[in-house]
Amino acid sequence: MIHPAGVDLGHQPASGPPVAPQTEAGDYQNVGDSKMNTVRSRAEKQFAAAQKTTKKALKEKDKVLQKSREHVAHLRALRLAKETADKEAAAKN
Repeated sequence: MIHPAGVDLGHQPASGPPVAPQTEAGDYQNVGDSKMNTVRSRAEKQFAAAQKTTKKALKEKDKVLQKSREHVAHLRALRLAKETADKEAAAKN
């Protein structure tokens, strides 16, 4: 309970579950609130699974991009080799 002067008197409510001291926001939190822990645990598991899925998707995307880069580099090498061969053939004629 907070005194009107802003002093915490440290009293517990007369009924209901025991409560922890006030938080910075000024609201009471139930002590031993297992439902909140269960919800938080489930949310953390879902978040971890989402991160794992995202990481896997990014790895796959990187593999596809790398393969594409290699293909483009190979085509460029072929084009440059052909251009060089064409220049040499033109110089001989």
